[in-house]
Parts: sequence; C-alpha cells; structure tokens
Amino acid sequence: MVSGFESLSPSQTRAWRPLHLFLAALAFAPAIPLAGLVNRYGVDVLYRDQWEEVPFMAKAFRGGLTLADFFEPHNEHRIFFPRLLFVLLARLTHWNVRAEMGLIVAGACLIAWSLQILLRRSWPEQPVKALAFSLVVNLFVFSPIQHQNWLWGFQLQFLAPILCFSALLALPERLSPRIWAALAAALCVVSTFSLGAGFLVWVAALPVLLARLPRPSWLRAALLWLLGLAACLTLYLYGYVPPRHTFSNPPFFEQPALFARLFVTMLGQPLAIAFGKARETLAFSLGALLLLAYAALLAQLVRARSLRTPLATVAWASLGLHALLLDGLITFGRAGAGIGSAFASRYTTPTLYLVIAVFVLAILTAEDALRGSASPLARLAFPTLASLAVLIWSVPSGLIGRDDMEARFVRLSQAKAELVLSPLLPRMPLSTRLHPDPARVAEGVQTLDALGLLRPPLRKSARVADVATLRPGTCGALEEVYPDRRKIRVLGAAWLPDRPRVPDAVLITYHKGQRGPIVFAAAGPGRSRPDVAQALHCPACLDSGWEAAVGLPDTLLPARIEAWAYDVEANTLCRLEGDYRLER
Repeated sequence: MVSGFESLSPSQTRAWRPLHLFLAALAFAPAIPLAGLVNRYGVDVLYRDQWEEVPFMAKAFRGGLTLADFFEPHNEHRIFFPRLLFVLLARLTHWNVRAEMGLIVAGACLIAWSLQILLRRSWPEQPVKALAFSLVVNLFVFSPIQHQNWLWGFQLQFLAPILCFSALLALPERLSPRIWAALAAALCVVSTFSLGAGFLVWVAALPVLLARLPRPSWLRAALLWLLGLAACLTLYLYGYVPPRHTFSNPPFFEQPALFARLFVTMLGQPLAIAFGKARETLAFSLGALLLLAYAALLAQLVRARSLRTPLATVAWASLGLHALLLDGLITFGRAGAGIGSAFASRYTTPTLYLVIAVFVLAILTAEDALRGSASPLARLAFPTLASLAVLIWSVPSGLIGRDDMEARFVRLSQAKAELVLSPLLPRMPLSTRLHPDPARVAEGVQTLDALGLLRPPLRKSARVADVATLRPGTCGALEEVYPDRRKIRVLGAAWLPDRPRVPDAVLITYHKGQRGPIVFAAAGPGRSRPDVAQALHCPACLDSGWEAAVGLPDTLLPARIEAWAYDVEANTLCRLEGDYRLER
C-alpha cells in the first residue's frame, strides 16, 4: 500500500500519474449529460424571485448602485455575494440568465472536486478506490432531479452554502489551525450572506474545527467560533424585516407531527422520486431509515477509539449534519405549505448530501469492522453493492429529472412568448407561470426592454416580417375551420422542425391584398395529438394540437387566414400548411 504518490519511485509515479488523471477526470462524467441538459432546456427568461431583482439590476445598468443595495434583503435572505456575481454576469451577458445556470453547473463541479479531495483523504492508500467512489458520489451531485436548481439561475444562492461548506472541508490539512480557522470563517461569512440558511455552515463546521485541535483548546476555540457566528447574525439581522408569504406557518408546538412528518419526508423524497403515487409514504419510510442510518453511524464514530482517517471521517459526518440542519430549517419555513412542498425539486439538493455522507460513512465503518478479519472479497462486497444501488437509482431518477426539465422548458418558453408578444395581443392576459403577480412581470418587462435586456425585444409591429425571422420547413398545418356568424374556430397541429417539440405559440394572421401577413390572434398548443407524436417519433409533440376562436372586423374582409409556429428563443416563424379565406 502507498500513501498517494509519495511512497512511489519516480518510475512508478510516472506510470501511475496518467491513470490517476484519467480516473480523476472520469469521475466528472455525470457532469457532461447535466451540462447538455442545462444547455438544451435553459430558457433566457426571468423566473419568480428574479423579477423582484429588476429594480436592482436596472440600477446596475443605469448607475447608482450602492453597498446598501447589495445588502438589501431579498425575502428572508441577504444575498450580497450572489448579487455581486449576478451583476458581473449581467454586465458581461446583458443579463442572459442562462449564464447564471452555467455558473451553477460550474459551482457543482467545484463541490464535486472538493468531495473528491475528501475521498482521497479517506482512502489515502487506495487512490483508485477513492476516485471510483468519486464517480459514484457525483451521480448524486449532478443528478437532474434537482432540475429547479439547475434551470433557475437565481438558485445560485441556494447552492452557495453547500459550495462554501464543501470547500471548507477540502481546505489543506497541513494548514496551521489558525490559518485554517481564518479561511473557514471567511467561507462561513460568504455562506451567511448568500442565503438565509447560510449561517448553518458555522454550526456544521464546528466539529471539524475541534477535530483539528487538542482537547484543552476546545472551549476557547468554540467560544471564538460562536462569537464569529454571533457577529455575522447581528449584521445580518440589522434592519431586517420579515417577508410576507402566501401561506402562514403554524406554531411548532401546535402541530409537531406535521413538522416531523415534513422533515422526514423531505429526507426521503429524492430516493422515492421514481415511485409515483406511492412516493409520499415511501419517502417518509426511506427518510426515517436514512435518519436512523446516519444516527447509528454517528454513534459508531463517537464510540470508535481509532480511525484510519479521523479528520476526513469527521468531515463526512459534518456534511451530513449540515444537510440535516438545512432540511430542518426548510421544514420550519415551509410547514404551512403542506407535505406536498417536500417534493419541490429545489429541496432535493440538501438531502442528496446527507445520502452522500451516509454512503461514505457506511463504507468506512464496514471496512473498519472487517479489517483484518475477512477475505478481500468480503471486504469488497458491501462497497460494490452500495455503488450498484446508487447506479440503479440514478437511471430512473435521471430520466424523471430530464422529463421535468423538458416540461419546465416548454412552460417557460411559452410564458416568454407571451411576454414578447404582449404588445400585439393586449387582450391576452399574462399567465402566472413566471410570477404569481402578472402586474410585476408586466412592469418588469418594460424595464428590461427599455434597457435592451430582453431577447428578443417586445414585438410592437404586427407585420409577420417584423415579428420574427421567417424560416422554411414543414411544421404543421391549419387543418380544420368551423365558420360562425361572428367568429370562426380554427384547429390544427404545429411543431418546431429543428428539434421536434411543440411551438411556443401559434400566431394567427390575416392576409389582405398586397399587404403582408398581419398578426391578430394567437393560440397555445395543448390539444393531444398522438398521431403527430407517432408520425414524428417525437413524444414531446404529443400536445402539438392547437385551437383558436378568431374574428376580424368587417372592414378587413375578405381576407386569407394563415397560421405560424413561433420559436421565441430562436425568434423564428414557420408557416403552417393550409389557409382559409374569410368572407364578409
């Protein structure tokens, strides 16, 4: 056995290093499909909380931002450091929120790198095994089931505490306790001023700090550490105003069972995500098992008189502790929203790091128990079975996450099309898909358009040639027309030919004389058309059917009615086959 590469001869080192680098890179393989999914399904449109940042970003482009603006609370969060990154990216990309999504994936890669360092410390004499486990761990880190956090650029703040804490755990062990504590405290400050729950990193890091010190120094170090936490919270709470939510949380002592059930269900939901209607019951059961497993492993860690890698083992235990603390705080914040809120994709992330901690601690504990008293095959059995279980879980959960990403992409693309076309269709109300308050969206989109930050800009000319670039291709048909005295019903099917899917809108135009087609109505896909999905071999085209009731003033008749498939991201229009002549 060797300790990394330090005990190898120069020739052995040269032989090992290419394999080591290959395995280290291979461990990041799960990041590749995730990056592809984010690139495919990311939509450049603000979502939910991002609309509330429009006045802040307007200041960033017009001038006048102050330090107080960065510290201004956003709901219950002080997002000072995320706002710094948001402004930098916005200036570089004209606030293309897809860049924020890319930064989130990059942040996940840094988390994965930190955990890989920790794994190599856990198996210093078996670097190949450590890198193999890194590949397994990264199936959790890059899992698509966290789709809200991958496709919502604003969720960079949600990833920040985990990023800071994993970086804290990966700080070099050779650092002196004072330098390590100073760097760790700096990371805790960044975490605190990135998310409301960011202060929990201070709490979870305390065992790691104490593990690096002799027992006589524990009390003094703990007091200084807690003093740093108190100073951070004092600054955090200065001028703090509690936000208003659409729901109210019941007092804990009135409904403790609700809080306990939500907490445990939230722990198990990533593991039960593929079980459909039975997932709530199963999530509670699996959450309870996960909690019991962590408690048993923690008890074993406390009882252990000797550990092969004590600092690394304490770090894994602290990673699980941070996940539990974060889940607990989310529970107290979301209990009023009901048990269903446990299955929100954005709350999957903390639990996955508890699963990672239990996975690694279970293997370390099993190896310690079997060390010297079992055959190599027996010692290999448990890690192999545990890794195989993770691999099996990753397939259905990954497919579900991908489908959720696609569904989210369709919803947000259609909502973005509503925004861009809103000046042409003032009678069509904005949906609540981008924000519960459409009035806030309507106000914000005017600001974005005035600053040149909306892509494409608001469409103010109804001429088809001014709405979007016309493109050839087969993209559906206007199939049926049902005349009435005042209005006609038009029906058809539409899809986008580049990557077959439903269009973001179907625009209805009239064509009279020498004038080009003029947009006067729109329809949204949503009618089931299994025949189209089968013919195109496109499951995403199942809802490609569309229907609209349209009418024109007598002064514009006679006219020819046509329909067009609109792709808002590419800003293109494709004419559907067929038309209808509307007479007086």
